[in-house]
Amino acid sequence: MVNRIVPFLTLVFQIIAATLTLFCVWSLFCLVDYNGGIDGWVTLVVWQFVYGSVIIAVLILTGLILGLPIRLIVPVNRWWKLNQKFCYWGIFAGIILDTIALIKYASETPLFALDQSNYNHRPISTAFFSFTCAALFITAFFILNFYPGRFIKGMMSRFKNISIKNRSFDSLLGR
Repeated sequence: MVNRIVPFLTLVFQIIAATLTLFCVWSLFCLVDYNGGIDGWVTLVVWQFVYGSVIIAVLILTGLILGLPIRLIVPVNRWWKLNQKFCYWGIFAGIILDTIALIKYASETPLFALDQSNYNHRPISTAFFSFTCAALFITAFFILNFYPGRFIKGMMSRFKNISIKNRSFDSLLGR
């Protein structure tokens, strides 16, 4: 029973950690793009949340699918768990690339027009969007394939202690 619960909890932990990290980065991109006003607020709260959810879901699904060999091939899984420094460096590189993309986007000068038709328009090139998505993907992939060894060992020992305590409690009740 414990052998089935711990990998599931690890996967849930990885997905939650990746989702929260990517939402934080996406929120920073959205706040840099915020123009003010009611329409900007609705865009920020509603549409950017929808766009972010879709992009983050696609990135997490892609990271999980490309990370399947790490999960399913036992020698690769064992090697990956023993060499977690690659995950640390990958997460660090992804966050650095996210920061570079954010600084690049924040440093662009918006265009202003007197007739308000082109107000604060920041054209996003496909190369910049691809770089941003690649940086987000690198961050997501390494978070999704990060196996915190001490955390997993602690969870396993807790589940074993809980199951032992439950058995002893059940034996006291005569079950």
